[in-house]
Formats: sequence, structure tokens, C-alpha cells
Amino acid sequence: MERDQPPTAAAIARLPPQERKTFLANMKRGALDALTPAERAGRAEDARAFGNEHFRAQRWAEAAVEYQTSVDLHATSTAGSNLAATLLKMGEFHAALDAAGALASGQE
Repeated sequence: MERDQPPTAAAIARLPPQERKTFLANMKRGALDALTPAERAGRAEDARAFGNEHFRAQRWAEAAVEYQTSVDLHATSTAGSNLAATLLKMGEFHAALDAAGALASGQE
């Protein structure tokens, strides 16, 4: 990825899982401050759309990663409920309950 421009959600999605996790952790530490709210919302929507594609194909783990990315970038009730539903499909009941609880309490 080029350092001059923030990466797109598609570029982030193509990273190997560990690199993506590291990248997103670094983004949370400050790189997100450089993005405008509209850019964060756009990238979050892209990640949610990727999650929808994975969900339709029953690739639950990949869908969960995309939905979590979407929530991390710009929390919406849609992305949060999609994450909870995906975690239920994966049998991750406690994590699904936590995701749903965050929705209910407004802590998306």
C-alpha cells in the first residue's frame, strides 16, 4: 500500500489476516484521525458491503472480519447487527451477545 494516501477498504480487505489485524490496530492508534468522517463512513460502508458478499457465500469468518472493520471505522446499527448475526452463525454466542449489547447501549 502506498503511504501517500490512506488505503481503500478493498486494499485493507486483501491483506493477509494478521497484517490486516496489525494494520487496523495501528489505524485505531491514530491514523484514523487523518481521515475525514465522510472517508471513514465510506470505508466502513465498503467493508460492510464486503461482509455482505461473504455472508451470502456463507463465509462466516470473513464476513465477521469485514463487519467488525466496518464497526471499527464508523459504527452503525446495520454493521453491528450484521456482525451479531454472523457471530451467531459461527456459534460464537457470547461474542454475538456482546455485539448486540453494544448496539443496545449505543456503544457501537
